[in-house]
Formats: sequence, structure tokens, C-alpha cells
Amino acid sequence: MEPLPSQQKTCLECGAVNNAQSRFCIQCGNSVAEAAVSTPPATITPPAHESPVETVQLTASESSMIAYDAHVIELFARSLYRSARLITVIMTLLGLVLGGGGGYLLAGGDILYAAAGAVVLGAVGLWLGLTIAFRLKLRAQLALCQVQIEKNTRMLAGNRS
Repeated sequence: MEPLPSQQKTCLECGAVNNAQSRFCIQCGNSVAEAAVSTPPATITPPAHESPVETVQLTASESSMIAYDAHVIELFARSLYRSARLITVIMTLLGLVLGGGGGYLLAGGDILYAAAGAVVLGAVGLWLGLTIAFRLKLRAQLALCQVQIEKNTRMLAGNRS
């Protein structure tokens, strides 16, 4: 028979649910004597048009492996900015080459058509590159904003204690 939620203890080490009378965890064997008897959180039923949100609870060992590192996010943002610059150059050059070559071949070797094709497709390539670069830079800015929010929150939490 499953114990009632009010008769359960959660192991602080592995997160396993144990009987309130248990002194040791049934999964990892650590002491659960000091673990508080807990009741699970209430379940909220979303409206029919929304899909339910699944929450994941990490055990103590899992949460210690996942540590916040602002440096990783800053490296990610730098990588996005590098990619933005590179994609703009690549798309522009690709447009120039394809436009020039296509104009040359379609016009039967006329340099004027090759130059016109290079200018037109070069401009299209530049526009596409700048559009993709903007999206990459926006992702970088969002990541850096999250880092700043974390710094501000930690600073405020430190001032209150």
C-alpha cells in the first residue's frame, strides 16, 4: 500500500520518497532522519487549450553537476557574434560570385552583364547575410541579458543578507 503524501520523507541526497517512519533511504541508504516530512505540491490543471507543463525535480547529486557558469554563456555570445560577421561576408561573396558567373554565362561572355549580375546578387547576398546576422546577434544579446539578470539578482540577494 502506497503511503499517504503526508506520511512521506524525501531523501536530501538522492530525492527518493521514503515512509515517514524510515530512518534510512530505501534507494541510497543515507539517513533521512533529519529530512522533513513533506507533501507534494498541488497539481494545477491547465485549461483544455493549453498543453500541461511537466516539471522536473533534480536530485541533490544532479543539481550539483549542473552549475551556473556565466563564462560559458559569454563564450556562446562571442561565438554567435563571430558567426554573424562570417555569415555576412560569406553570403555577400557567394552572391557576387554566383551573380557574376551567372551573368557572364547567360550573356554569352559579356563583362557588363557579369558585373550587373554580381552587383544584384551581391546585394541580395548582403541582405540575406545581414538578416541572418541580426538573428544571431539577437540570440547573443538575449544570452548576455540573462547573465546580467543573474549578476543583478545575486548582488541584490547579497545586499539583503
